[in-house]
Amino acid sequence: MTRDRGQTQDRYFEMLASMDLTKHLGSLDATWTLVELCHIEPDSTILDVGCGVGFTPVYLARRYGCQIMGVDLHASMVERARERVRREGLEDRVSFRQADMQDLPFEDGLFDAVIAESVVAFVPDKLRGLRECMRVTRPGGYVGFTEATWFRDPAPEQQTYLSATLGENFETYTVDGWRALLASAGLEDVYAEVREIAIRREAKGRMQRIGCRNMLRTLGRFVAFSWRQPSFRGFMKDAISEPKDLLANWGYGIYVGRVAL
Repeated sequence: MTRDRGQTQDRYFEMLASMDLTKHLGSLDATWTLVELCHIEPDSTILDVGCGVGFTPVYLARRYGCQIMGVDLHASMVERARERVRREGLEDRVSFRQADMQDLPFEDGLFDAVIAESVVAFVPDKLRGLRECMRVTRPGGYVGFTEATWFRDPAPEQQTYLSATLGENFETYTVDGWRALLASAGLEDVYAEVREIAIRREAKGRMQRIGCRNMLRTLGRFVAFSWRQPSFRGFMKDAISEPKDLLANWGYGIYVGRVAL
């Protein structure tokens, strides 16, 4: 792989924004579990960190009726998310702004729950990011996230491949490693579970979340982006050349903790 790893992560998210796509491991199964464990209800105020192009905030606002703020580090993601919420007519319940998980621009204790889906592995200082999420959550509220999780400690070539493909900041752990991180941040009553990735359920859940029309739009943008961007074709070539047994050692985890009263 010859691409500059310092630019890889930005290219990855630029690709997703151009395709109008957000990829969440575990799909809707993982989101539903987060909703349950974080006690999200119609009167809840939620922060979705790393909201991407806005599919989860729109989905939660429609299904549960809660108030949601979405933040993302990448301006292109926020722009797509704002377009989506305008099309869906949900401006009264969903809003977006550009922000970094490591430095959230909100007052203390503002949200009932903070969630993140397939985001924390990309954050350079994960402990700082989790503590920022805790800071903006009310006492007794919940911080929960889903994330790629190793079933066992990875071989060196597996971690090297992920860093080269998804960016040098990308780092994930076993379920015990993630559990220890939540405990180090100070979260209480920590829930930690790792599940296998079921390709069919992932595809079904993604279709349920975004709908047929959006899926067709995404596929069209995928073709156009591939045609315009040679670097993207190189990215895809690298992405499908994963080392042996990577997928067999790769699942998704669900992690939730309560902020102390």
